[in-house]
Amino acid sequence: MPDSRTWNVTYEYSTDTTFTGVVRHVSLWYDSGAPFMSHDILVTTGDFASQEAVDTTVFAHKFFYHWDGVPPSGSINLLHIVPLNTEIFEQLTQISKWNHVTISGREILKIDLFDNDGSYLGFMTDMGCNTILVKSVTINAEGTPIP
Repeated sequence: MPDSRTWNVTYEYSTDTTFTGVVRHVSLWYDSGAPFMSHDILVTTGDFASQEAVDTTVFAHKFFYHWDGVPPSGSINLLHIVPLNTEIFEQLTQISKWNHVTISGREILKIDLFDNDGSYLGFMTDMGCNTILVKSVTINAEGTPIP
């Protein structure tokens, strides 16, 4: 990095994780404290993929959902994304809301930050979301009909 800061990444698992589903939210973001982060993408399945069954909102890198009636089934994952390289970043920029996607990579448990002298500055970790070093992106369908 131009400012000479360094990061130490601790992975959550020893293997890659894959998220497949309908995108309910996608946004670019930049934080000078974590310039390697690029996107928030909300990947959903089942009832969570249906705007008629579940309302979803993403605000300040957190997701919220609401339903009436029977509790929803399926999954909902907000991915905080670190792209592996420029090619992956460009693929991520092609993702739109309602696309059906598959995103794979190593989940990150913790990122420790050090200044240019090696002094510890702090750490970042997610709070119930999925921070992930993305290695693979596939857009399976665009504008997926909602189940």
